[in-house]
Amino acid sequence: MQRFDIDDVRTLSHWVTVRPARDTVDLWRRFFGLYVQHHLDEKPIVFALFYKHDNVWMRRIAILLQLPEDYTLDADMLTAAIIYDRATPDPQIQKAIGWALRSYGKYDAAWVRGFLRSHGLSQIASTEAHKHLLDL
Repeated sequence: MQRFDIDDVRTLSHWVTVRPARDTVDLWRRFFGLYVQHHLDEKPIVFALFYKHDNVWMRRIAILLQLPEDYTLDADMLTAAIIYDRATPDPQIQKAIGWALRSYGKYDAAWVRGFLRSHGLSQIASTEAHKHLLDL
């Protein structure tokens, strides 16, 4: 990740929309997520490439961008991405919301529980988010 810079990330973000499918988009999400882990100061710039984008696959990356993070996750950023898309009917978006919350719940279960109580989410997102909360 050290050999890439933010200009490379901007250029590569275009490829998310070329023949998108869940598997390829999730591979791109891993790339962008790893980049952010190595360049935490550029996280807001990378997030802005995907957040509120017209393309649903780009927004999926906004929701899942911080998935590999633990205590460095920006809860405000995650909240913004989820709130923006919580009513989007696309199942890939709804699963991404649940997946992101489920993952963050491993590090801050109380925050995730509070989020779930105060924000109306779809059945898909809620089910995904709750999967590991019951164990914690």
